[in-house]
Amino acid sequence: MKAGHILALCVISGAAGAQIAGQSPWKAIQYRNVAQGNQSRIQEARTDIITNAQQWQQLYSQMAGDPKPGFTPAPVLADFNRQDLIVVHTGKKFTSGHGVYISMIRQERATEVAVDVVISQPTANSQVQRLTNSPYVVTVVEKQRVPYTFRSTFAYTTTTYPGGNPGHGQCRCTCGGCCCRSNSGFNPGKQNNSAMGGEICPPIQQTRSGGE
Repeated sequence: MKAGHILALCVISGAAGAQIAGQSPWKAIQYRNVAQGNQSRIQEARTDIITNAQQWQQLYSQMAGDPKPGFTPAPVLADFNRQDLIVVHTGKKFTSGHGVYISMIRQERATEVAVDVVISQPTANSQVQRLTNSPYVVTVVEKQRVPYTFRSTFAYTTTTYPGGNPGHGQCRCTCGGCCCRSNSGFNPGKQNNSAMGGEICPPIQQTRSGGE
């Protein structure tokens, strides 16, 4: 049996995001956060625009820690004939309570498309567990003719749980440090931007606290 990383599914209720009609002279951009987690093997903060399946497989293998590209087949998350993937990593963290999601993608000027990234982190008095993790989010978006520009804001959680989503929402995951959080913490008031898709789990089983 070849060694590899387990791919589990985390399903949360979610919906495609879009600009509110009438607020911009440009067409609303359809997008959706499709995969989210904190166990990527990429340790540095970075953003990637993926425009084809080959690029996605190469990046996914890095996220999974594959010994060679393509060792773990990448899940199909986009139709690259008409969509791109935006992948955001926030870098290596040493406690629970960190996360990232994309809250808005919209065109505000003729020469670029703005991507608003929300980075969540625990407050100084949060209940956290010491653990090494690397948060990421994968977002599918319809292809654009102009470059993307990224803007980051920070959200702060007051209580965090290493097991994901304790009694909130509809998260189902099989790995520790799962890919969803309650709306009061990880994704405050942004239910339509919740992620749905795959989480890359660590190669060893983790003890999970809290419920799914």
